[in-house]
Amino acid sequence: MIKRLLTTLCIPAALLLCALAACAAPRHVQDEASMYLRGECLKTFLAGGVWDYQYNAAAVVRVPRKLSGILVVFALGEDETGNYQSCAVAEARLVGTNDRDQLAAIAIARCNEFGARWGINCKLFAVNNKIVWGKEEDVEFQ
Repeated sequence: MIKRLLTTLCIPAALLLCALAACAAPRHVQDEASMYLRGECLKTFLAGGVWDYQYNAAAVVRVPRKLSGILVVFALGEDETGNYQSCAVAEARLVGTNDRDQLAAIAIARCNEFGARWGINCKLFAVNNKIVWGKEEDVEFQ
């Protein structure tokens, strides 16, 4: 009886931990993001709940190849002094398109809207878990 109870309690707990770990950004992505992002933008990028950025970024690994692609993009901008950051996310399942260019445009527009009071001009920061900030001026999607 105790063995059955432990099995009943431990298996769901182990599955939950595995599921939560799958939503976390890989360590190298966390480290690289921490070099650029601060405060709420860092929290938003690293958030891993079902509706958060990392859950969707990790979904590329979880879905079959023919369904994979860019599911989520992240835009970032800073004011001239570097004191303020603005960021935004565009997720394919929430905005209704899986078109890479449209997702990037939506994320950048949202980011610019959030950062308008500080004169922030946003750019693409990450595509799924690939950080593209500062690596290429014009990111070409594959």
